[in-house]
Amino acid sequence: MPLTDEHIEPNDLPAFLAKRRELKRAERSNAGKVLRRFAKGIAPSGYRRKSTFFARETEHLIQFLRIHKFSFGPQFRMHVCLRVLKEPQSFVALQGIDSGDFADYRRLSFEGNESSIIQCAERMAAFVSEVAEPWFAKWNEEALLRRNSPLYQDAREALAEARKGNSDPVNANRSRVLLGLPIHTH
Repeated sequence: MPLTDEHIEPNDLPAFLAKRRELKRAERSNAGKVLRRFAKGIAPSGYRRKSTFFARETEHLIQFLRIHKFSFGPQFRMHVCLRVLKEPQSFVALQGIDSGDFADYRRLSFEGNESSIIQCAERMAAFVSEVAEPWFAKWNEEALLRRNSPLYQDAREALAEARKGNSDPVNANRSRVLLGLPIHTH
């Protein structure tokens, strides 16, 4: 039975759809294995996982990775982003770069075997050490205040206020919750 839906006879459709569901379940399972292995690999760098977000906190910022699993196949895209703790938004904006911008990391894919899953998780970890970490270092708080920074204007303003000592614990804890970091109660 072909795994494309071109020229499927009506009688073959239920079996085709059942097989496709089975393959998608296996793909999701293997994607989860990649993410768990990846999480273990980057945990020593201080990242905490919440679903497809991997985050760590600095003084006034959250540095985070967002992993996007493509629906068309067993492949990921990684976003490398920053969020100012004091930002008031109740959603996570992807202010940063992504693996699609780098030829060596455009295809973070895996197959159904253990060695492919390991290789994908290792390539993702290499992306973090070779691309994300230098990018985070480049965009320190001082650099983020510049107009050419990856932050939106309101995020730059929130960072400037936070650096002056004007903190907002409600917004900071909202940012932490959104990205799976522990809230502060003091």
